[in-house]
Amino acid sequence: MCSSDLETPAAGIDVAATLAGLAGVPWSSGGRDLLANPAPAVAYAETWYPATSFGWAPRCAVVDTGRWWSGWKVGSTWGADDPGQVRPGPDDPAMAAIAADHGCLDVPVQTGADPRLEALGYMEGAGELPEGDMDAVTALLRAEAETDPKRARASFEALLERYPRLWRARSGLAVALATTGDRTGALAQLDTPGMPETLAGHGERAALQLAGGDLDGALATAERMRTLAPRSPLGWRLEGAVRLRQEDGDGTERAARLGLEVAPDDPILLHLLGVALSARHADAEALATFERARAHGATNADLDLQVGVLHERAGRIDEAAASYAAYRAHEPDDLKAWAAPAWMFAHAGRCADAKPLAVHALTIAPTDARMRQVVQTCR
Repeated sequence: MCSSDLETPAAGIDVAATLAGLAGVPWSSGGRDLLANPAPAVAYAETWYPATSFGWAPRCAVVDTGRWWSGWKVGSTWGADDPGQVRPGPDDPAMAAIAADHGCLDVPVQTGADPRLEALGYMEGAGELPEGDMDAVTALLRAEAETDPKRARASFEALLERYPRLWRARSGLAVALATTGDRTGALAQLDTPGMPETLAGHGERAALQLAGGDLDGALATAERMRTLAPRSPLGWRLEGAVRLRQEDGDGTERAARLGLEVAPDDPILLHLLGVALSARHADAEALATFERARAHGATNADLDLQVGVLHERAGRIDEAAASYAAYRAHEPDDLKAWAAPAWMFAHAGRCADAKPLAVHALTIAPTDARMRQVVQTCR
């Protein structure tokens, strides 16, 4: 491509079309091959980052050679209601047509927030942060990037003195407080009157409740999450985790099965279901469920340990040993990673395999009676 072509406005879709042309690949998804059609053209761009991050109107722009026009995206529930912010529309017919085709016009709509995105945890910046206040945005982003929780706390507090309803900053303050061990203060921030209900906010609340041992509170949070987003598995995940901590196998299984009706391939729910099934010795179904969880991306550290237990119960010693070894590779400091296979091998009469595992287990837990028994038996 010659250097003059580099000055031709191009959209991202044009780049894709050009690369397809160079590769000889048929392309029918829009855009123009810049090598075959290098003539200047009008390009369109938009970003929803200001909307999803700060509650502002999405931005859009129309560009041609030597000039551009930008405005607010219309057709959403966001917008700017300050008449002084309205830019005149493009006076070039081609630019105006492209702007109109994409819903990027010069007339803003009323401010507001899409409740569906709010439920997912977006729009936390909506509130008192004025449209276009980049100084506040810069301060917010710096506070969020701060690695020292005490300095982050001070930055968030300074922001909230100016904008008490800047929910994203209040959520950040809650995290900073929790990081320094002030769970009560963090929960108080999340419970500030007017704080929007979001899945992200409830997730933070649940983490604080679980850390503080407030299992009843966490169950109430799980119910709020399901009410807020009925098609999300997050509420069921939380309830299943709480029921498991309560050693309520039936409750864990119920929560997991109901959640899987919403999200049939959710790896965390599948893992929870497998644990509950294993606890009541429904071993064949438990093993199949764990394998489904693995196939759908489960990364739970104890998955290999759980599968090893199931193989051991069925007498599949070598398969169990392989699963225990996989768990041991990920969790070398966990006593169970060494003790479980050591005990299994000892009972199978395989002292050559059992003894080194038991010896290492005793370096983790020197008073463990079962491992001492294995070493004594296998002398």
